[in-house]
Amino acid sequence: MLEFLGDSVLDLLITWHLYQSHTYIDPGVLTDLCSASVNNDNFAQVVVRHNLHQHLLHSSGLLVSQITKYVKVISESNPKSLPSIIAPKVSFVDHSSLFFII
Repeated sequence: MLEFLGDSVLDLLITWHLYQSHTYIDPGVLTDLCSASVNNDNFAQVVVRHNLHQHLLHSSGLLVSQITKYVKVISESNPKSLPSIIAPKVSFVDHSSLFFII
């Protein structure tokens, strides 16, 4: 239940931010940008790339194991950056305005 609520709040905040800051964007492009912004895979890659996973407070050995495996996979595969992933859909949006997502 809390995960659903958290996802909904995150989706609302990102949508509101993008809607307020990019009033000239077509609704379809805005929808694509919002979807890319709240995508768990994109979010996880950004978290790992900025080493934010090291600041998680938890007491789960399983979680540590899963995070360690994911970090290894990400570091070995050298995935695209978030701007590269969403650039084809929003190439006309200045990447500096995506600070809220990153």
